[in-house]
Order: sequence, then C-alpha cells, then structure tokens
Amino acid sequence: MYNYLIYFRPQTTLTITELKEGLSEYLNEQQPSEIKISDDCVTVTFGVYQFRLFVSSDSHVNEELREMIDDGMTDLDDNPIDANLYGASTLRVEMGGDVDMDIDHFNDCIFILEYFESRGDNVIINEG
Repeated sequence: MYNYLIYFRPQTTLTITELKEGLSEYLNEQQPSEIKISDDCVTVTFGVYQFRLFVSSDSHVNEELREMIDDGMTDLDDNPIDANLYGASTLRVEMGGDVDMDIDHFNDCIFILEYFESRGDNVIINEG
C-alpha cells in the first residue's frame, strides 16, 4: 500500500544518507518511532507500521520513465509528466508501505510525500 515513484530532474543528486537526513529533519514534528538505513533502504517507522524508500539511479530508471511519459501517465495532481523537465531523469525514489486496511497511516504517507514536494525538484507518481 502507498506505492509511489518519485522521479528527479536531471542533474539532481540524492544519496540514501541525504534522503534519511532530509526525512529526519522534515518529519521531526510527526515524531516517527525510527528512521534508519539498512540494506540500501530508508525505513520510516510509525509504531509498528513501516514505509520503505529506495534510491535508484540507473539507465533502466530513465527507460521506465520514458515509457510512462509515452503512455500519458500523470502526477499526483493529474498533470502529464513534463518530458522537458524529467525526460532525461535517471534518479528516482521508490516508496512503499505496509498494508494499511484501516488507512491509519494515510497522514504519515502524506507527510513523507510533502517532504519530496518541498524539494521542488521532482515529480511524484502514484503506483496504486
């Protein structure tokens, strides 16, 4: 549940350590139980619920994004993905969360997505 792909503009850099530090600072008021790096994954925990974020940077990232652009995929605001801004992107964060049948962690998900929106250098796609 809560599956998103966050694609960054070309020339943007983001390491897994920078992602953890940025989330830790941004989510300070939400007081997650833990934010840690393990196995190339940032895990954000609220109680026992976990969000997992992976930084991916490879040629397949761009190939998959180009397919989405060609297929007319839209961002969270239902706008087409701007090929001029993101068409050469090779950096993304893959975000997923545990099953949340009662939607208890919807707001936590929104806070994480707001961190990315606050950066202003990315487009967020809901994978369902």
